[in-house]
Amino acid sequence: MGRRSATISIPGRDPQVLTYESYDGPLAVDAGDDAFLMAPLLLLMEAGYAVHVDGQITSRLLINLHELQTAWARWRPTKYKVVQITARDILDTTLTAGPAISAFSGGVDASYTVFNLTKKPSLVDLQTVIFVHGFDIPIDREDEYKSARDRGESMLSGLGLKSVGLKTNFRALDQSWEDSFGLAVSSCLTLFQDKHSIGLIGSGKAYDDLNLPWGSTPATDHLNSTGLMDIRHYGAGASRTEKMENLLNWPAAMKYLRVCWQGERGDSNCGRCEKCIRTFLNFKVAGAGELECFEQTPDRKSIRGLRVASRSQLKELVSILDYAKGRDLSEPWLPDLRIATAINSIRVPARKNKTLRRIFQAIK
Repeated sequence: MGRRSATISIPGRDPQVLTYESYDGPLAVDAGDDAFLMAPLLLLMEAGYAVHVDGQITSRLLINLHELQTAWARWRPTKYKVVQITARDILDTTLTAGPAISAFSGGVDASYTVFNLTKKPSLVDLQTVIFVHGFDIPIDREDEYKSARDRGESMLSGLGLKSVGLKTNFRALDQSWEDSFGLAVSSCLTLFQDKHSIGLIGSGKAYDDLNLPWGSTPATDHLNSTGLMDIRHYGAGASRTEKMENLLNWPAAMKYLRVCWQGERGDSNCGRCEKCIRTFLNFKVAGAGELECFEQTPDRKSIRGLRVASRSQLKELVSILDYAKGRDLSEPWLPDLRIATAINSIRVPARKNKTLRRIFQAIK
């Protein structure tokens, strides 16, 4: 197992060691140290001190991260401050054409990315995917990670992709996951920029439904690009339901897709949590038949009792109803989803009147 690490020292706090460990051979030092700057960026911005990296950072990343800092300082001015960043060695590099590498968890966004970018002709030469351990599956659950990775590799079988496994303690850093996960994914991708010039992050939202501020968006992910790797946000041209309609053409996805993070285990879909039920509904409204990827098929009672935790999740329910209305569907579970949406619109108030109007139109 190859390992790279860096110590993060902030005045008045105990030092923290950020680690990345490869399950599949050494991690190249030639990839530079860009990953170790972008990963704790929001932690450093929150501390508010000038930053010095005792390593090699590309000049392009320094320029990009200054702009990214201004975005977060505008979005959350009471939490984040723009800080000065210097490095022991600043590398002026020219980005050269090379193959692409994509983050892959087995979820909808990552699956949509690899499924479409492995079709010929493709916009990029996608050759490799990374299965990261330490994001959705805690780093002490080795068996669950191995099982989830086996499941993902079964899905990818036949696409001609190489997979690499990476373990990181990123989530031990004291920073918001919702704000920092795009930087987290990008940091993992850039550990492989010695052999790949494009790093891909699957989009979680469509262009007409962006959630700002958020850790990964088409407005900011490109600012994680370095002088050696171009970070690209892919898939914002499709809604979640449209992505699933696309994935119906990939039988392996219907069997091995993994979206659940609230179940007892991180290597399967419980079929009972909010995300599993919502994903099931996305698939059904898109025209899916039997779905092998769920341990338990959500019934009408569980759909009616569905409870969301945010406006973003509420908007996803509304989008499913909109999709059904646009196709004039009359599925037996639609009245249950309307009830759930109405209840959740009271529990999780919409921020804007136009969103409320959209909810009322959807549940009529």
